Order: sequence, then C-alpha cells, then structure tokens
Amino acid sequence: MAWTSPWSVLAASFLVSLGLVVCAGVTLPPVWILLVALGRDPWPPPSWGLVLATVTVVLVTMFTTLCAFFYNLIARCVGGVELTLAEGVPDPTGPAPTAAGPTPGASGGPPPDRTAEGPTTDATAEVPTSAPTTGDPAATDPTAGGPAVGAPSGP
Repeated sequence: MAWTSPWSVLAASFLVSLGLVVCAGVTLPPVWILLVALGRDPWPPPSWGLVLATVTVVLVTMFTTLCAFFYNLIARCVGGVELTLAEGVPDPTGPAPTAAGPTPGASGGPPPDRTAEGPTTDATAEVPTSAPTTGDPAATDPTAGGPAVGAPSGP
C-alpha cells in the first residue's frame, strides 16, 4: 500500500468516531442516573455531554486524517507497506502440493483423512541410533577427547 486517500480516511474516521459517540451517548445516561441515585456527582456533568462528543469527533477525525497525510509522506520516501490478504495461505493439514505431483484427492476420490491418524508422513521417519554402552564417556562422546565411536582403539 503505497498511498492512502486522505478523504477516505477522513470519512471512515468520522463515521467510526461518530459511532463511538453514539455508543457513549447510550451508555452514559444510565451511569449518570445511577451515580445521582447513589448521591454522587457524575463527571462529566450531563450538560457537557454534547460539547465533549462534538470535540471528540472533531479531534479524532483531524488526528486520523493528519496521520494519513504523514503516512503518504513517509510512504513516498520508503515505499509503503506491502499488504497481502488471504493469498497463499498454507494448508495446515499438510504440505503444499508441488507442480510435479497431483494434489491430494485429485484422482477423483475423497481427500485423505488426516484427522483420525494424524498427518501422514512419507518414508522420512527418523531411525534411532544407538551407541555402544561401555560405561566410558570417552568411548561414546566424540567431544570428550577419547576415541570416536567405531574408531580403532589399539596400536
């Protein structure tokens, strides 16, 4: 994204801030009524509600539009932000199909069920290696300074 339209940012931020002010205008009167019923003075007073709402909408809209101008200025120097939406999302159930081989289930049958047995593996399972257990750490650990495993130990 190398450029953003300040008018679009202005309109979107105005609508979002207006929606938040409407939400506050719906939720604050019951809070004020409850505070008055408890004998406490509500702050801000209800008479200031419209003034604070107007100032909030204007300031939020100005700030986001100013940020859009700064983004355009910085993006002109550095090139912007690369944004990719839902393209090339890897399949969490297995590796991506290669160009050389068919995709799973492409032969007309259903795709393989990987939930019952877990992910299938090719013939790449690890083979455990076993070292001789002679009790001598130099015979089993090549970094211990002794002869390596399988190395001749005599003259």
